[in-house]
Amino acid sequence: MRQTIEKEGQKIAIEIKSFLNPSKITELYAALGQFIIYRLALQEQEPERTLYLAVPITVYNEFSILPFIQAVIGLTQDSWNNEPLQAQRSRRNEDLRDILRKS
Repeated sequence: MRQTIEKEGQKIAIEIKSFLNPSKITELYAALGQFIIYRLALQEQEPERTLYLAVPITVYNEFSILPFIQAVIGLTQDSWNNEPLQAQRSRRNEDLRDILRKS
C-alpha cells in the first residue's frame, strides 16, 4: 500500500509493508525491490517527494540489529544520495569490511 502526504510544502510518499509472509527475508527482498522501483518512478514523476518504507515495529526491531540487514539498507540508501559512484563503492567496501571484522 502507498500513501502520499503533503504538509507545509513538504511532500512524502510512504510504501507500507505488513510482512505477513512467514519468511521475513522473502518479505524484505520483495519490499526493497518494490521500494527501489517506486523510488525510480517518483524521481521521474515527482522528484521533490521523499519516499519512506514503513514496516511493523516488530520487524524493524528484529532486523535493525542485524549487520547484514544494516549493510543492505545502507547500500540501498547510498545508491540515491548523488554521491559519485567510485566514492560510494569505496565507502561500501569499508563498511562491509567493518561488518565482517565485527562478526
